[in-house]
Amino acid sequence: MKNPFVNPVADSLDIANSFSQNDGAYFATDQVRARDADGLKLYDDGGNGIFVKDAGNVGIGTATPDSILSICSANQNAVVNIYGVATAADYGVIQVSSVGGLTNPQNRFLVLQPNAGNVGIGTVNPNAKLDIAGTLGQSYGNDTQTMLLHTKDWISDTVISGCLPATSTTLISDISAGVAYSQGRRIVKVATSKTYTASKDTYVDLKGDGTYVFTEVLNAAAAPAIAANSIRLAKVVTDATAITSVADLRQLHKIFVNSSGRVGIGTTTPAEKLEVNGHMRINGSIYSYAAIPLIQALVNTVDGPRIIMDVSGGAGRLYTTRNSGALQALTFGIDSVERMRVDISANVGIGTTSPSSLLDLQKAGTVKANLDLLELTNSGNAVDMDGTQTSILFNQWYYDATTPAVADAGRITVGAETDWTSVAATQDAYMFSKLL
Repeated sequence: MKNPFVNPVADSLDIANSFSQNDGAYFATDQVRARDADGLKLYDDGGNGIFVKDAGNVGIGTATPDSILSICSANQNAVVNIYGVATAADYGVIQVSSVGGLTNPQNRFLVLQPNAGNVGIGTVNPNAKLDIAGTLGQSYGNDTQTMLLHTKDWISDTVISGCLPATSTTLISDISAGVAYSQGRRIVKVATSKTYTASKDTYVDLKGDGTYVFTEVLNAAAAPAIAANSIRLAKVVTDATAITSVADLRQLHKIFVNSSGRVGIGTTTPAEKLEVNGHMRINGSIYSYAAIPLIQALVNTVDGPRIIMDVSGGAGRLYTTRNSGALQALTFGIDSVERMRVDISANVGIGTTSPSSLLDLQKAGTVKANLDLLELTNSGNAVDMDGTQTSILFNQWYYDATTPAVADAGRITVGAETDWTSVAATQDAYMFSKLL
């Protein structure tokens, strides 16, 4: 048989069954090339094969490769199956040269940056080992909505350290080096010099892409809105020649979790498991599973009174102590004015801060309507006294609280409304019974 590859073949070459020669080689040439624009085609009866176009593009499963290597498979679970048998640590299945990366050419969903070793999802400029433009979700079981990590809301708007301008005797100062999270990105900043405008208030914001935004307003004017996709760092106040003050606004972030597992809202230095710097609203209940729940007030970081709820033994008790543990009075007030208290001797005082009996009622006034200390309204017995000795003792005084009336043993003074005066001529009449 004549070797068909010694001279050019003008048409296709069909090979059936085997194609071999015992001595020599049919391909007695150093190149195989196509003679027309359709390129070189190696395919079976079904049209599946390898296509080499005149531009040098190679197609596997496609007759129109639009890149150096185009692979298309409509019926395979895995379009490309790449594996190796070497076990050395420096062997790789896919190697990328230092001048290019791996990317999705249409929407760029995934970018591998070989020089820095960064991986970007949703961004073509990853500036971290893993840079995600968007949210990171994780689902498990049948709960497809469970978000284990949501980058935009949970690790954004937080200044870890630095990133604060300094005062200066001139209009030039440095914004200190620091670390922050903004829009789900970790930002590492070096010290940055800034020249501020004279006689202005400048608000300094840090954007998620790591750049600063300087918004100027007139001195003492209202604060402008925070720049889009940014966190607020400071307010810089200048006069004609110098930076006169810097207000630290770095605490205006959402949430912070430190390495000890403490959570801070409005603060980057939580001292307890949860610390909220600001007001808190709860649409529900607060439950404590401690043996003796404790509510303690801190006044300017100094331990203040404690409210202890003791439910030991099935009985409920509410009492207060100071930070030393000493018992103190429990007081009740309205508009910061004390109205009632229970002291450490169990005396109850209403209208007095120093009750001298189990129930001490006091009230000041100049007319009878203001002196009714106790009113009893009952369809039966108004008061039932069961004392073993004197059930009730009256010490009648005139309204001037200086001149006592005649104290007759066993008498109860009953007077008309006009008797509530300090005029001696209108002394009370008496209704009395003699003790036998």
